[in-house]
Amino acid sequence: MELFKMCFRAIRVKVCYLVLFYVVPVNIVNAQDCCCCCPPPFSGVQSSDYAANNIDAFFQPPVISGGTSICSGQSITLNSNTGYSSYSWAIGNSIIGNSQSVLVSPTITSTYTLAITNGNGCSLSKSVIVKVNDIPPITTSASSPVICLGSSTTLTALSELTTTGLQILPLGYCSAPHNGFSPCINLVSFGSINNNTTASGCALPAYTNFPQSSGASTNLVTGSSYNLGVTLSSNGYAYAWIDWNRNGIYDPSTEYYNLLSAAINGNVSITVPLNASLGITSMRIRSRALPSSSDACASYGSGETEDYSINVTNISANPNVSFNWNPGGAGNSIFVSPVSNTTYFVIATNGLTGCSNNKNVPVMVINSPVMPIAFANPNSICINTITSLFVAIPQSGVTYNWESSPTGAPGSWNLIGGGSSLQTPHLNLSTFFRVNASCGTSPTLTSNPVFVNVTPCAGQNLFVKLFIEGYYSGGGIMDNVGSSPFGGLLYHEGITSDPNDVDYVTLSLMGANTPHDMVESQTGVLKVDGKLKVTFSPYVPTAFPYYIRVTHRNALEIWSSQPLFINSTSVISPYDFTTAASKAYGSNQADLGDGNWAIFSGDVSDANTSLVGNHDGIIESQDYGDMESAVYQTLIGYVFEDITGDGVVESADYGLIENNVYFTRVAIRP
Repeated sequence: MELFKMCFRAIRVKVCYLVLFYVVPVNIVNAQDCCCCCPPPFSGVQSSDYAANNIDAFFQPPVISGGTSICSGQSITLNSNTGYSSYSWAIGNSIIGNSQSVLVSPTITSTYTLAITNGNGCSLSKSVIVKVNDIPPITTSASSPVICLGSSTTLTALSELTTTGLQILPLGYCSAPHNGFSPCINLVSFGSINNNTTASGCALPAYTNFPQSSGASTNLVTGSSYNLGVTLSSNGYAYAWIDWNRNGIYDPSTEYYNLLSAAINGNVSITVPLNASLGITSMRIRSRALPSSSDACASYGSGETEDYSINVTNISANPNVSFNWNPGGAGNSIFVSPVSNTTYFVIATNGLTGCSNNKNVPVMVINSPVMPIAFANPNSICINTITSLFVAIPQSGVTYNWESSPTGAPGSWNLIGGGSSLQTPHLNLSTFFRVNASCGTSPTLTSNPVFVNVTPCAGQNLFVKLFIEGYYSGGGIMDNVGSSPFGGLLYHEGITSDPNDVDYVTLSLMGANTPHDMVESQTGVLKVDGKLKVTFSPYVPTAFPYYIRVTHRNALEIWSSQPLFINSTSVISPYDFTTAASKAYGSNQADLGDGNWAIFSGDVSDANTSLVGNHDGIIESQDYGDMESAVYQTLIGYVFEDITGDGVVESADYGLIENNVYFTRVAIRP
């Protein structure tokens, strides 16, 4: 076997091939013009054969040293072995160095390539992958960041590991057909989703899919809770489904949420199930003018559907991360009792990568408490009501205990509770209060006594003015009976003896903040001129504003446009709903045509229970059907279906409810 070399030139680049022939030898011409980059000698080929033909027999790829793994934020020096005439380091198409060594600081795992050339002009290259490992995230906490001298606190460190699943949306989700328009979905908020689609409306097919790439997506963590909020273009109903098990089906029993009923906006708190499948899954939001079932695929005659992609993840403690405290020792939690202000230093190290992170946890030590100053708000209350006690400037780490006394005399004090603030029990007698401040081994300090004066009080009066659409007869009067003498429905039906009495109306004080809980409800008699007075108990707190909710036996519920105060004199300036539609929340009133406004008539029954006299907050087909039956029977007297307030159910009642059913009048609540 003989070794031969074939040489040729190709566009300013010298190329050579090593050829082994088992046939007739071929002479080599101008071998000095050819460089040959060959592996070590083959069996039977002598080194003298390479040298005689100008072949660099031992030209090897470079050896790169310096390491292949770093932690995020670190740098590394990559080195080549010696013996080459030139070096060229690159990442992708970018040259980053021309020496034997190069310093690199990648932020993500990267590939670096080294090209070398020897004295004969032969070139080879080699690549190395430098892996960038994340430093372990670390969160710290102290059970009590401020402690008293002689007390202790627990310091805790945690490094969390996020686990994800398949990043592909499951297949098989059903369609969501619609045949109408409003109420449209204007806004959806959930986790990091805050998707406002007001401008796009909800024209047919009234369906929009927002994939993960749209930006309208969010990451959720199993076991965590999130508020899902929806705002509609008009009053209606909204529902949600989330495919927690990623099977392509919206389960009506375990994956269904009722977001709002007969309202414009609403929200619910949703907890991601601990056993939810990890990965991308689907959330469906649907709106409708009428109540619907829990079927995500049902055909709707109104409203809109929006589908979203959400990513379910799991966060747990990383078992590969260990902690070391200074001072304190090893462990994710340590129990410490410093005698002075101390800053603890914790290092978290990932045992698999060697990467570490650190954090400081300061603990403040109080030698003695400050003399507490106590006060009560209010300090004058009605009998059988409560007040709130406060420490003026509470100190962290200090323990406060409250005492009460009927006289303030020594030996008459009794412990009633702890904390820097406290709500008293219902008081029937004027009482003294004081607070004790203690801190570790320091002496206990006692505040000045605070006197709370308790006196009998009158009830809280609330005055409003409103008209009922069907009862209105014109000229600012509700006198529809049409018989002499003048008088309202209650008077003509013999229920009351005052000719000015029209009907019973209930006013409720509703909390200003979500979920707008009812504080108290009272019923009064509405007069023919629209005036109404009710008296709430003296125990209703007057320091807070309330929405006024108005309900009537056959009219649509309305709320005041904003929360109002009932002042300490037990009189609120009359709230007049009749002067503008906007005096009701959502401007939800009927235009009477003479500058006055009234609550809509016709909510006489509940579509869910089919019971006449129950309200469901919407004037729809159930009310229409019950009215039709009552007209057929020509019911007379004080009956629910008499929405015109004239003592008989006939065509006028039927015509009025027909109009309100056509426009689907619904209650609008905050």
